[in-house]
Amino acid sequence: MERCDKCKGMMLLERAVDMDAGLAITVFACLNCGRRRAAEPEPRPLVSRH
Repeated sequence: MERCDKCKGMMLLERAVDMDAGLAITVFACLNCGRRRAAEPEPRPLVSRH
């Protein structure tokens, strides 16, 4: 698990989705202070599966 740079709390992976732009990115979110840090270099487009 990752550690937060600000408070040294534990960080979990979380997926953030922007429905207006149609993009998704995976981020590390701190359980203690709520700080987020990108786990991927850039957002990925959302695609539908049929």
